[in-house]
Parts: sequence; structure tokens; C-alpha cells
Amino acid sequence: MPFVTASTSYKHQGFKEEREVRVVAIPASPQLVNGLASERRLYERPRTKEVRVRNGNRGTRRYIVLFEGLDAQLPIKRVIIGPSPIQEKNYDEARGLIQGDITLTRSATPFIG
Repeated sequence: MPFVTASTSYKHQGFKEEREVRVVAIPASPQLVNGLASERRLYERPRTKEVRVRNGNRGTRRYIVLFEGLDAQLPIKRVIIGPSPIQEKNYDEARGLIQGDITLTRSATPFIG
């Protein structure tokens, strides 16, 4: 739990202008989910998402669908491709996924590695 809390709360000051919303999804076995549920004395098992597979520029990628079946559009106006040694490939892959009137940009923050 400390990792999940920190990963959604802390951000390097160099990325302040991005004003992002973070979603953290961590794969877990049924045993881990059940163990967490009993440890926290939950009355029902936490909901889990189905893991799917997509073929993209970088080969086969596993993903989960977070917002499938929503009746409303998410208020996403801009997607920023973060620093990476393969930023251009990430940009191209995102361009193929984005739908609607959403601006796609590359972060100007240098990749330090």
C-alpha cells in the first residue's frame, strides 16, 4: 500500500506543468487479492479488470480497459508523451490509439535514464 500511495502522490517538480491524473494498475494474482481482502477485513473481494492483448508498433502489449462501457466521454484534452529513449515510437503508438479532439505532444523534458 505505501507504494501505491506514493506512486499516485509524488511527482518530480520538472513535470508540474503537465497537471496529470495518475491511474496505477498493478497485476495481482487471485491469491494476493483474496489475501488483501481478508487482511483488510473486506466483505467482498475487490473488483479486478480483465487483462487483454494488443499488437502495436512495439509488439504484443498487455493492457486493461479502465473505462469500457462509460456513457460519458472523459475530459481528456491533451496527452503528453513522456521522456524516453523511444519517445518517438511511443508518440506514434499513442497517435494510433487516440480518438476525438485530443492534442498529442511530446514532453520537452530530457530523458536522463
